[in-house]
Amino acid sequence: LIGTGHNSEFQHMTQNEQKDIIQKFRTGKINLLIATTVAEEGLDISQCNIVIRYGLVTNEIAMIQARGRARAEESVYVLVASDGSGAADRENVNMFREKMMHRAIKRIQNMPHEKYLDKIKELQLQSCMEMEMKAKKEQFKQCKENPSLIMFHCKSCKDPICSGDDIEVILDMHHVNVKKEFVDLYIVRENKTLQAKAADYQTNGDIICRNCGQIWGTMMVYKGLDLPCLKIKNFVVYFKDKKGTSKKICKQWRELAINFPVFRYADHYISSEED
Repeated sequence: LIGTGHNSEFQHMTQNEQKDIIQKFRTGKINLLIATTVAEEGLDISQCNIVIRYGLVTNEIAMIQARGRARAEESVYVLVASDGSGAADRENVNMFREKMMHRAIKRIQNMPHEKYLDKIKELQLQSCMEMEMKAKKEQFKQCKENPSLIMFHCKSCKDPICSGDDIEVILDMHHVNVKKEFVDLYIVRENKTLQAKAADYQTNGDIICRNCGQIWGTMMVYKGLDLPCLKIKNFVVYFKDKKGTSKKICKQWRELAINFPVFRYADHYISSEED
């Protein structure tokens, strides 16, 4: 008895052929049935009194299902395995897990009804949270590989400001918006306390939302180029995928875990010269 899609030297069986073999075994026309795992569950033959598994050990559920094919009273379940294969040890672990399962079932059966309902609710909430976290991780993974799937909105007025495609990174820490049209969305406000110079760059003031006045970051001069350097804490980040949109507020850029491209000075220097 093999499956309908079994890939081996033997041709796979059709469902009618499977039913014919099972019926012959059920009626006693044949008294020995050699099968793949297709017979591990679902067969209910009351006369079957022995099940032999040859070198196949998976988990405790499969063990119980296979053993359950022997329906007759005083039936026997046997595992045949090569010495040193570890199959016997795995089967012992499965039997231990089965004992633990029965203990757990008995404990649940003796549990007060209210406590049982509270526990079910707790497990359901935990499962929902795990599914939500898994979905978010998958979403972040997609966005990490494709920055265009994220959008930055002003933290104050909630207006959409730019996408992840507009962001490039200078010196592994400064996240600047390189889109030319971005200049129409902000104004620069002098802030002498921020004015500082480094070897390759300097900061000259705050950039603030033209609509609501929310600070977005600082104006950075990098090798002669004026670049708006954004602070992520001033934005709400929206993530898009096939399932929908979610949002997140980050204090630091490393919390976002997105692979933004490195700022290429030559590309933007040539562009500024053309302007």
